[in-house]
Amino acid sequence: MSLFSALTTGVSGVSGQTRRFSTISDNVSNVNTTGYKSVRTEFATLVIDMMRPGAYNSGAIRSMVHRDVDRQGQVQSTSQTTDMAVAGPGMFVVKDTLTASEFKYTRAGSFDVNSEGRSEEHTSELQSQ
Repeated sequence: MSLFSALTTGVSGVSGQTRRFSTISDNVSNVNTTGYKSVRTEFATLVIDMMRPGAYNSGAIRSMVHRDVDRQGQVQSTSQTTDMAVAGPGMFVVKDTLTASEFKYTRAGSFDVNSEGRSEEHTSELQSQ
């Protein structure tokens, strides 16, 4: 095994674990955020092409972060009559008041009625189209 191969393996492992700790940190810090969906890190083993026939190469790992934003979350009861929830797949389609031509999607159903009698989504958990 070459020094480069050993370093590649070590760097990919450290990078993968860093990404995993980052997703755990995101999940813990957003545990009370309305509409937040937990993220998870998955790993895959990589086989690296050998430069010379018969040479040993230790390989590496690849880490991937998965965000399931359309997954059903926990539905909580509130005292607001304008709060709604999506049961099953789907999202609320809303328009940002600053850029009225752009649609955004959310599963956080915390809405208010503005002075004009129109419904407004009052959380910042929006995702662009």
